[in-house]
Amino acid sequence: MTRQPGVGAVNALWGRTIVDQLHRLGVRHACISPGYRNAPVSLAFAGHQGFEIHTHIDERSGGFFGLGIGKMTGAPAVILCTSGTAAVNFYPSVVEAYYSGTPLIVLTTDRPPELRQVGANQTIDQIKLFGDHVRFFAEVTTPDLQLTGYLRQLINQAYSQAIGAPAGPVHLNIPFREPLTPPKGEPGLPFPATADAIGGEVGKRIWQVPDLKLNQQTSSNIGTAPWWWDPCPRWKDSPRPCWTYRLPPAIRFWPKAPARSGMLQRSMARPLKISIYCLGIKASRSFSSRRL
Repeated sequence: MTRQPGVGAVNALWGRTIVDQLHRLGVRHACISPGYRNAPVSLAFAGHQGFEIHTHIDERSGGFFGLGIGKMTGAPAVILCTSGTAAVNFYPSVVEAYYSGTPLIVLTTDRPPELRQVGANQTIDQIKLFGDHVRFFAEVTTPDLQLTGYLRQLINQAYSQAIGAPAGPVHLNIPFREPLTPPKGEPGLPFPATADAIGGEVGKRIWQVPDLKLNQQTSSNIGTAPWWWDPCPRWKDSPRPCWTYRLPPAIRFWPKAPARSGMLQRSMARPLKISIYCLGIKASRSFSSRRL
């Protein structure tokens, strides 16, 4: 009989999935306020070599530090805290990010649904805690090995809203059940084999920097088409710079995409992720595109 992984092991994989997907999307800074409920995500950040970790005992300071990183680099930083009133201390920096158009990813951890509204310690209503001062909010489901693809797609969606037009803060509320971490000595769970096919591969394709060879091939395939690709100045120094397409003002087009892709639901004034294939050009990679 196959032994089912414990709650702590699933929590650890959930936290690692969050951190891995954020790294794939180009996030490089994490401002962490230590706490108990956010242990699975904090440990995942600490175990990843691709992030610069900033530790802030005070959540208000951590929030403004992350805001400053967003203002300086143009790329969103992550701010992370435990459950309860700790999250409320992020509010000033979230409001500042909203009105200044600064990208910011807010991760708050929470008690599971069965421990809410029953008098549990360090528990408040964190659903839409920041009201209309965020561009996007989602209550993440409790950790589940079968839903890591959903989690990656949700992070993709939050990230695209954070860097959108206008940019701003996004909020993901992440509940965890106890035990929060696996027993000492228990090996960690690997990422599910379907992760890349569902959510991870989407992130890798969309945000991968196109190489010169592919760019030349793309240019020759486009021919006389009235658009071209160039690095977005705001992201040119990023490890994974965004690429943009430009169209003459008189030119309009309607992208072809599956209904479930979400592309057709966006206003044309919003950033649009569009692959070369969507333009009728056969290529094996996709780029992130921003409308100018």
